Amino acid sequence: MPDERRLGLETELRHSVLHKVRRGLRLWWRGEASLRRVVNAGLCNLSLRWRLARVLGKPYFLMIEPTNACNLRCPLCPTGRGTLGRKTTFLSLGVYRKCIDELAPYLIEVNVSNYGEPMMHRDLPEMIAYAKATGSRVAIGCNAHFLNEESSRKLIESGLDQVYISFDGLDQETYEKYRVRGDFRRVVEGVKALLAQRTALHRTNPFVELQFLVMKHNEGQIDAFRAMADEIGADRRIIKPVSFNVADWDDPDTRKAYGEFFPDTEDYRVYRHEGGEWHWKKEQLAFCTAPWRSLTVLADGGIVPCCRDPRGHYTMGNVADGVLKAWNGARFRAFRKSMVERRDRMPICKVCPGE
Repeated sequence: MPDERRLGLETELRHSVLHKVRRGLRLWWRGEASLRRVVNAGLCNLSLRWRLARVLGKPYFLMIEPTNACNLRCPLCPTGRGTLGRKTTFLSLGVYRKCIDELAPYLIEVNVSNYGEPMMHRDLPEMIAYAKATGSRVAIGCNAHFLNEESSRKLIESGLDQVYISFDGLDQETYEKYRVRGDFRRVVEGVKALLAQRTALHRTNPFVELQFLVMKHNEGQIDAFRAMADEIGADRRIIKPVSFNVADWDDPDTRKAYGEFFPDTEDYRVYRHEGGEWHWKKEQLAFCTAPWRSLTVLADGGIVPCCRDPRGHYTMGNVADGVLKAWNGARFRAFRKSMVERRDRMPICKVCPGE
Protein backbone atom coordinates (compact mmCIF):
# COMPACT_ATOMS: atom_id res chain seq x y z
CA MET A 1 0.00 0.00 0.00
CA PRO A 2 1.42 3.44 -0.88
CA ASP A 3 2.13 6.00 1.80
CA GLU A 4 0.28 9.30 1.78
CA ARG A 5 1.27 12.92 2.26
CA ARG A 6 -1.07 15.79 2.92
CA LEU A 7 0.31 19.12 1.70
CA GLY A 8 -0.86 22.44 3.09
CA LEU A 9 0.57 25.68 4.45
CA GLU A 10 2.60 24.23 7.31
CA THR A 11 6.30 24.87 6.63
CA GLU A 12 7.87 24.87 10.10
CA LEU A 13 9.71 21.56 9.63
CA ARG A 14 11.16 22.62 6.29
CA HIS A 15 12.41 25.86 7.86
CA SER A 16 14.16 24.12 10.78
CA VAL A 17 17.95 24.36 10.42
CA LEU A 18 18.37 21.28 12.62
CA HIS A 19 16.03 19.36 10.30
CA LYS A 20 18.12 20.40 7.31
CA VAL A 21 21.38 19.37 9.00
CA ARG A 22 19.97 15.97 9.86
CA ARG A 23 18.66 15.48 6.33
CA GLY A 24 22.04 16.39 4.84
CA LEU A 25 23.87 13.96 7.12
CA ARG A 26 21.40 11.19 6.23
CA LEU A 27 22.02 11.79 2.52
CA TRP A 28 25.79 11.59 3.08
CA TRP A 29 25.52 8.50 5.29
CA ARG A 30 23.41 6.68 2.66
CA GLY A 31 25.85 7.68 -0.07
CA GLU A 32 23.27 9.86 -1.84
CA ALA A 33 25.32 13.06 -1.55
CA SER A 34 29.05 13.66 -1.28
CA LEU A 35 30.48 15.32 1.81
CA ARG A 36 31.38 18.34 -0.36
CA ARG A 37 27.72 18.76 -1.35
CA VAL A 38 26.50 18.39 2.21
CA VAL A 39 29.02 20.99 3.43
CA ASN A 40 27.96 23.34 0.61
CA ALA A 41 24.29 22.91 1.59
CA GLY A 42 25.30 23.69 5.17
CA LEU A 43 26.94 26.94 4.05
CA CYS A 44 23.74 27.90 2.22
CA ASN A 45 21.65 27.24 5.31
CA LEU A 46 24.12 29.14 7.47
CA SER A 47 23.82 32.10 5.09
CA LEU A 48 20.05 31.85 5.42
CA ARG A 49 20.31 31.75 9.20
CA TRP A 50 22.41 34.92 9.13
CA ARG A 51 20.24 36.47 6.35
CA LEU A 52 23.30 37.16 4.19
CA ALA A 53 22.69 38.77 0.81
CA ARG A 54 25.81 37.05 -0.55
CA VAL A 55 25.43 33.30 0.00
CA LEU A 56 28.49 31.43 1.23
CA GLY A 57 27.51 28.27 -0.67
CA LYS A 58 26.25 27.50 -4.17
CA PRO A 59 22.69 26.45 -5.14
CA TYR A 60 22.11 22.79 -4.39
CA PHE A 61 18.55 22.53 -5.70
CA LEU A 62 17.76 23.34 -9.33
CA MET A 63 14.44 23.56 -11.09
CA ILE A 64 14.99 23.73 -14.82
CA GLU A 65 12.21 24.13 -17.36
CA PRO A 66 12.61 22.00 -20.53
CA THR A 67 9.68 23.79 -22.15
CA ASN A 68 6.81 26.11 -21.34
CA ALA A 69 4.58 24.31 -23.86
CA CYS A 70 1.73 22.16 -22.57
CA ASN A 71 -0.97 19.96 -24.07
CA LEU A 72 -3.47 20.91 -21.33
CA ARG A 73 -5.26 24.17 -20.52
CA CYS A 74 -5.61 24.15 -16.74
CA PRO A 75 -7.65 27.22 -15.72
CA LEU A 76 -5.49 28.34 -12.79
CA CYS A 77 -2.10 27.84 -14.48
CA PRO A 78 -0.52 30.80 -16.33
CA THR A 79 0.45 28.46 -19.17
CA GLY A 80 -3.02 26.94 -19.36
CA ARG A 81 -4.71 30.35 -19.17
CA GLY A 82 -2.46 31.76 -21.89
CA THR A 83 -1.23 34.51 -19.56
CA LEU A 84 2.35 33.34 -19.12
CA GLY A 85 3.66 36.23 -21.22
CA ARG A 86 6.62 34.27 -22.54
CA LYS A 87 7.18 32.92 -26.03
CA THR A 88 6.64 29.16 -26.22
CA THR A 89 10.08 27.63 -26.47
CA PHE A 90 12.14 24.50 -25.81
CA LEU A 91 15.37 24.69 -23.84
CA SER A 92 18.34 23.71 -25.99
CA LEU A 93 20.53 20.82 -24.88
CA GLY A 94 23.55 23.11 -25.05
CA VAL A 95 22.10 25.59 -22.56
CA TYR A 96 20.86 22.75 -20.34
CA ARG A 97 24.30 21.12 -20.24
CA LYS A 98 26.03 24.41 -19.52
CA CYS A 99 23.75 24.95 -16.54
CA ILE A 100 24.27 21.43 -15.17
CA ASP A 101 28.03 21.61 -15.74
CA GLU A 102 28.34 24.82 -13.73
CA LEU A 103 26.35 23.50 -10.80
CA ALA A 104 27.42 19.83 -10.93
CA PRO A 105 29.76 19.90 -7.88
CA TYR A 106 26.99 21.25 -5.65
CA LEU A 107 23.68 19.83 -6.83
CA ILE A 108 21.75 17.45 -4.60
CA GLU A 109 18.48 17.53 -6.50
CA VAL A 110 17.31 18.59 -9.97
CA ASN A 111 13.66 18.96 -10.99
CA VAL A 112 13.36 18.96 -14.78
CA SER A 113 9.95 20.62 -15.04
CA ASN A 114 8.15 23.88 -14.34
CA TYR A 115 5.48 25.73 -16.39
CA GLY A 116 4.98 23.19 -19.15
CA GLU A 117 4.77 19.47 -19.87
CA PRO A 118 8.38 18.19 -19.76
CA MET A 119 7.60 15.10 -21.83
CA MET A 120 6.88 17.32 -24.82
CA HIS A 121 10.65 17.90 -25.02
CA ARG A 122 12.12 15.18 -27.24
CA ASP A 123 15.45 15.24 -25.38
CA LEU A 124 13.99 14.79 -21.89
CA PRO A 125 15.54 11.32 -21.26
CA GLU A 126 18.94 12.65 -22.32
CA MET A 127 18.51 15.66 -20.01
CA ILE A 128 17.67 13.40 -17.08
CA ALA A 129 20.62 11.10 -17.77
CA TYR A 130 22.98 14.09 -18.00
CA ALA A 131 21.89 15.38 -14.60
CA LYS A 132 22.03 11.88 -13.11
CA ALA A 133 25.63 11.53 -14.27
CA THR A 134 26.57 14.26 -11.78
CA GLY A 135 25.27 12.14 -8.90
CA SER A 136 22.21 14.31 -8.32
CA ARG A 137 18.73 13.10 -7.55
CA VAL A 138 16.44 13.87 -10.52
CA ALA A 139 12.65 14.31 -10.56
CA ILE A 140 9.97 15.45 -12.98
CA GLY A 141 6.30 16.34 -12.75
CA CYS A 142 4.09 15.37 -15.68
CA ASN A 143 0.46 14.82 -16.67
CA ALA A 144 1.08 11.25 -17.98
CA HIS A 145 -0.47 11.82 -21.42
CA PHE A 146 2.83 10.97 -23.13
CA LEU A 147 3.61 7.89 -21.04
CA ASN A 148 3.56 4.64 -22.99
CA GLU A 149 5.71 1.52 -23.09
CA GLU A 150 8.53 3.12 -25.08
CA SER A 151 8.64 6.51 -23.36
CA SER A 152 8.38 4.84 -19.93
CA ARG A 153 11.31 2.58 -20.72
CA LYS A 154 13.42 5.58 -21.78
CA LEU A 155 12.57 7.45 -18.59
CA ILE A 156 13.48 4.47 -16.44
CA GLU A 157 16.73 3.83 -18.29
CA SER A 158 17.66 7.52 -17.98
CA GLY A 159 17.96 6.99 -14.23
CA LEU A 160 14.99 9.12 -13.21
CA ASP A 161 14.51 8.97 -9.43
CA GLN A 162 11.01 10.34 -8.98
CA VAL A 163 7.94 11.34 -10.97
CA TYR A 164 4.83 13.03 -9.64
CA ILE A 165 1.72 12.83 -11.78
CA SER A 166 -1.41 14.98 -11.73
CA PHE A 167 -4.43 12.76 -11.09
CA ASP A 168 -7.32 15.05 -10.22
CA GLY A 169 -10.42 12.98 -10.91
CA LEU A 170 -11.67 9.42 -11.15
CA ASP A 171 -13.64 9.75 -14.37
CA GLN A 172 -13.39 11.74 -17.59
CA GLU A 173 -15.96 14.38 -16.66
CA THR A 174 -14.37 15.18 -13.31
CA TYR A 175 -10.80 15.00 -14.58
CA GLU A 176 -11.24 17.30 -17.58
CA LYS A 177 -13.10 19.99 -15.65
CA TYR A 178 -9.69 21.21 -14.46
CA ARG A 179 -7.29 19.32 -16.74
CA VAL A 180 -8.92 20.83 -19.83
CA ARG A 181 -8.19 18.81 -23.03
CA GLY A 182 -7.10 15.91 -20.84
CA ASP A 183 -7.92 12.24 -21.38
CA PHE A 184 -8.47 10.36 -18.12
CA ARG A 185 -8.20 6.92 -19.71
CA ARG A 186 -4.87 7.86 -21.27
CA VAL A 187 -3.55 9.04 -17.88
CA VAL A 188 -4.47 5.74 -16.21
CA GLU A 189 -2.91 3.73 -19.03
CA GLY A 190 0.22 5.89 -18.92
CA VAL A 191 0.75 5.35 -15.20
CA LYS A 192 0.19 1.61 -15.57
CA ALA A 193 2.66 1.48 -18.49
CA LEU A 194 5.33 3.21 -16.39
CA LEU A 195 4.87 0.85 -13.45
CA ALA A 196 4.76 -2.20 -15.73
CA GLN A 197 8.02 -1.19 -17.42
CA ARG A 198 9.65 -0.57 -14.07
CA THR A 199 8.76 -4.10 -13.03
CA ALA A 200 9.85 -5.59 -16.36
CA LEU A 201 13.24 -3.86 -16.11
CA HIS A 202 13.66 -4.98 -12.48
CA ARG A 203 14.06 -1.43 -11.25
CA THR A 204 12.81 0.32 -8.13
CA ASN A 205 12.95 3.80 -9.65
CA PRO A 206 11.38 6.10 -10.52
CA PHE A 207 9.40 6.50 -7.32
CA VAL A 208 5.87 7.19 -8.55
CA GLU A 209 3.67 9.74 -6.77
CA LEU A 210 0.07 10.41 -7.77
CA GLN A 211 -1.06 13.91 -6.85
CA PHE A 212 -4.70 14.79 -6.23
CA LEU A 213 -5.57 18.51 -6.17
CA VAL A 214 -8.65 18.86 -3.97
CA MET A 215 -11.29 21.08 -5.63
CA LYS A 216 -15.00 21.75 -5.32
CA HIS A 217 -15.96 19.29 -8.06
CA ASN A 218 -13.71 16.38 -6.99
CA GLU A 219 -13.50 16.52 -3.17
CA GLY A 220 -16.04 13.73 -2.98
CA GLN A 221 -13.61 11.44 -4.81
CA ILE A 222 -10.71 11.52 -2.34
CA ASP A 223 -11.40 8.03 -0.97
CA ALA A 224 -11.87 6.71 -4.50
CA PHE A 225 -8.52 8.27 -5.45
CA ARG A 226 -6.86 6.46 -2.55
CA ALA A 227 -8.36 3.17 -3.73
CA MET A 228 -7.32 3.82 -7.35
CA ALA A 229 -3.74 4.66 -6.32
CA ASP A 230 -3.58 1.42 -4.31
CA GLU A 231 -4.97 -0.60 -7.20
CA ILE A 232 -2.58 0.87 -9.76
CA GLY A 233 0.40 0.34 -7.46
CA ALA A 234 1.66 3.90 -6.96
CA ASP A 235 4.36 4.41 -4.34
CA ARG A 236 2.79 7.47 -2.76
CA ARG A 237 -0.43 9.47 -2.77
CA ILE A 238 -0.31 13.25 -2.48
CA ILE A 239 -3.45 15.08 -1.40
CA LYS A 240 -3.08 18.80 -1.89
CA PRO A 241 -5.55 21.71 -1.66
CA VAL A 242 -5.86 23.66 -4.90
CA SER A 243 -4.46 27.19 -4.97
CA PHE A 244 -3.56 29.70 -7.63
CA ASN A 245 -0.14 31.05 -8.52
CA VAL A 246 0.99 33.76 -6.13
CA ALA A 247 2.12 35.84 -9.12
CA ASP A 248 -1.58 36.09 -10.10
CA TRP A 249 -2.82 37.07 -6.64
CA ASP A 250 -3.95 40.51 -7.79
CA ASP A 251 -5.41 39.36 -11.12
CA PRO A 252 -9.24 39.62 -10.97
CA ASP A 253 -9.78 37.04 -13.73
CA THR A 254 -7.71 34.43 -11.90
CA ARG A 255 -9.52 35.15 -8.63
CA LYS A 256 -12.87 34.77 -10.36
CA ALA A 257 -11.79 31.49 -11.95
CA TYR A 258 -10.58 30.21 -8.59
CA GLY A 259 -14.08 30.67 -7.18
CA GLU A 260 -15.23 27.79 -9.41
CA PHE A 261 -12.70 25.40 -7.84
CA PHE A 262 -12.61 26.57 -4.20
CA PRO A 263 -13.32 23.43 -2.06
CA ASP A 264 -16.45 23.34 0.09
CA THR A 265 -14.70 21.37 2.84
CA GLU A 266 -12.97 23.75 5.25
CA ASP A 267 -10.19 21.28 5.92
CA TYR A 268 -9.07 21.50 2.28
CA ARG A 269 -9.04 25.29 1.98
CA VAL A 270 -5.88 27.40 1.98
CA TYR A 271 -7.83 30.67 1.60
CA ARG A 272 -10.68 32.47 3.31
CA HIS A 273 -13.32 34.19 1.20
CA GLU A 274 -14.58 37.30 2.95
CA GLY A 275 -16.39 40.31 1.49
CA GLY A 276 -15.75 39.13 -2.04
CA GLU A 277 -11.98 38.95 -1.41
CA TRP A 278 -9.58 36.03 -1.01
CA HIS A 279 -7.28 35.98 2.03
CA TRP A 280 -4.71 33.42 3.11
CA LYS A 281 -6.11 31.17 5.80
CA LYS A 282 -2.78 31.25 7.60
CA GLU A 283 -2.18 34.80 8.79
CA GLN A 284 1.57 34.63 9.45
CA LEU A 285 3.43 33.30 6.43
CA ALA A 286 6.77 31.63 7.01
CA PHE A 287 10.05 33.09 5.82
CA CYS A 288 11.22 31.66 2.48
CA THR A 289 14.44 29.67 2.19
CA ALA A 290 14.50 29.31 -1.61
CA PRO A 291 16.78 32.25 -2.59
CA TRP A 292 19.51 30.92 -0.31
CA ARG A 293 19.54 27.35 -1.60
CA SER A 294 17.97 27.08 -5.06
CA LEU A 295 17.24 28.73 -8.36
CA THR A 296 14.97 28.18 -11.34
CA VAL A 297 15.95 28.27 -15.00
CA LEU A 298 13.26 29.07 -17.57
CA ALA A 299 13.07 27.56 -21.06
CA ASP A 300 14.74 30.63 -22.59
CA GLY A 301 17.71 30.29 -20.23
CA GLY A 302 16.54 33.07 -17.91
CA ILE A 303 17.40 32.63 -14.22
CA VAL A 304 14.75 33.46 -11.63
CA PRO A 305 14.74 32.93 -7.84
CA CYS A 306 12.01 30.31 -7.75
CA CYS A 307 9.08 28.65 -9.54
CA ARG A 308 6.69 31.33 -8.23
CA ASP A 309 8.05 33.73 -10.85
CA PRO A 310 6.47 32.30 -14.03
CA ARG A 311 6.88 35.48 -16.09
CA GLY A 312 10.48 36.27 -15.15
CA HIS A 313 9.58 39.39 -13.17
CA TYR A 314 12.78 38.96 -11.14
CA THR A 315 15.17 37.74 -13.84
CA MET A 316 18.64 37.52 -12.30
CA GLY A 317 20.55 36.74 -15.46
CA ASN A 318 20.83 34.08 -18.14
CA VAL A 319 22.58 30.72 -18.29
CA ALA A 320 24.47 31.97 -21.34
CA ASP A 321 26.19 34.59 -19.16
CA GLY A 322 26.93 32.23 -16.29
CA VAL A 323 24.77 30.66 -13.61
CA LEU A 324 27.12 31.26 -10.70
CA LYS A 325 27.71 34.81 -11.90
CA ALA A 326 23.99 35.42 -11.40
CA TRP A 327 23.81 33.51 -8.09
CA ASN A 328 25.66 36.17 -6.12
CA GLY A 329 25.24 38.97 -8.64
CA ALA A 330 23.88 42.40 -7.77
CA ARG A 331 20.26 41.50 -8.68
CA PHE A 332 20.14 38.34 -6.58
CA ARG A 333 21.79 40.07 -3.62
CA ALA A 334 19.25 42.89 -3.85
CA PHE A 335 16.42 40.36 -4.04
CA ARG A 336 17.56 38.60 -0.87
CA LYS A 337 17.97 41.91 0.92
CA SER A 338 14.46 42.96 -0.11
CA MET A 339 13.05 39.65 1.09
CA VAL A 340 14.61 40.18 4.51
CA GLU A 341 13.48 43.80 4.80
CA ARG A 342 10.15 44.05 2.94
CA ARG A 343 8.89 40.71 1.71
CA ASP A 344 5.28 41.87 2.11
CA ARG A 345 5.76 44.35 -0.74
CA MET A 346 7.34 41.97 -3.27
CA PRO A 347 4.78 40.89 -5.95
CA ILE A 348 5.66 37.18 -6.04
CA CYS A 349 6.47 36.90 -2.33
CA LYS A 350 3.92 38.93 -0.41
CA VAL A 351 1.35 36.12 -0.18
CA CYS A 352 3.56 33.08 -0.77
CA PRO A 353 3.63 30.49 2.06
CA GLY A 354 7.37 30.11 1.52
CA GLU A 355 9.57 27.19 0.56
